[in-house]
Amino acid sequence: MGDNMMMNGNTLPPSPCANMTLTPNSIEMVELMSSSQWTLALLIVCSILAGACLLIYVETIMFILLRLPYGTRRGFLIFLLGCFPVFSLTSILSIYFPRATLMAEFAASAYLAVCVYTFILLIVNYFGGYENMLKILHEERFSLAQAPCCCCRCLPEVALTKKTFHRARIMVMQMTVVRPVALFISAILWTDGLVAMCFETYQTIEVVLNLIATISTLCAIYGLGLFYEMSIRPLRKFYVRPKFFGMKILLLLTNVQAAIFAFLNRFGVIGCLSPLPCDSEFTGNVILNAIVAIEMPFLLVIARIIALKFVQRFHKLEQELSVSMATLETNAAPMAEEMCSRDQVRSSNDVRITSIPYSPPSSPELPAEITDEIKEETKEELKKEAESIIMEEIMKEVNKTMENGGVHTSTLEKRGNRDSIC
Repeated sequence: MGDNMMMNGNTLPPSPCANMTLTPNSIEMVELMSSSQWTLALLIVCSILAGACLLIYVETIMFILLRLPYGTRRGFLIFLLGCFPVFSLTSILSIYFPRATLMAEFAASAYLAVCVYTFILLIVNYFGGYENMLKILHEERFSLAQAPCCCCRCLPEVALTKKTFHRARIMVMQMTVVRPVALFISAILWTDGLVAMCFETYQTIEVVLNLIATISTLCAIYGLGLFYEMSIRPLRKFYVRPKFFGMKILLLLTNVQAAIFAFLNRFGVIGCLSPLPCDSEFTGNVILNAIVAIEMPFLLVIARIIALKFVQRFHKLEQELSVSMATLETNAAPMAEEMCSRDQVRSSNDVRITSIPYSPPSSPELPAEITDEIKEETKEELKKEAESIIMEEIMKEVNKTMENGGVHTSTLEKRGNRDSIC
């Protein structure tokens, strides 16, 4: 036993500040949290909020699947909203299974890395693609003084080019590599047993890794600020302002909070909290995971409100567009019939003219087969002319609707095609 006494399923540490060299397993952790009222209440609240977060996410997915018809944007939106339940579930699992904390953090960071990349793809998708984005923003100029460098007013304004776009994207994408790699190195050191052999060295390495991850996160936030400045004006109707703000808040809460607690653990600011073991790092991890588990459901509710506004707007636009397309198709049939009737009248007049008795005797009368062939050719030409006129009117109406809502033309052109008119 001694100072390094191990806990089993029936025995708790005699002192709340007993020094423990091994992290408790799940059964021991539940017994520890159940031995005090405040820890038991904290565990119950975190568990309820994690379950509520998952249910809210499922309900949001069902609403998006029923209302948003665009496959690519719908998938991006669902994947981005999944950040909140993922972090909530990994945090509550880290409380129940403290020995799996690094694995849970690594999984959540990997998901966040993919979400950051997905967010950039969503912004480019709103513009209709990378080439369209460069065409729309080729004359736009934006300031480089963005958070966290917003106080540096000496930074110039630059125009969007391929080089500046790729630089801003690299600033965001580097976080998708740095944070997971830092957690991977930490997991290797933990597995190697360095935390038991030389705890001070392990904590120092943890502080350095968290500092690198924090700097990487701030660089990613700066890159997101550049993308925000590029797209705020042309994409105002897509609610990009709250989306960028939500992504920045998520990055800060999931990375900067961890770095702050790592510094507090390193310098022993977090003391012993009964009935938890007297281990600054262990206590700090429990508090951090509890905070994240409580924060995520409320952030998901805010993100759900923003997402539903976006979905309802485009669902309404889709309905208006369907009505306008149906009206245009209904009006197209009478126009085509009128063009066909004009063709028939013109053809009959041509036949009457050719049958006048005082025509020159030297011009022989055309055979019936040739006359029918001329009629058919004339009819086909008029038919094509009618189709082009109708399609021009349809596309004018569609472009007008696009300017009001920003809908892609590929889907609408498919709707405008018809097999025949006359």
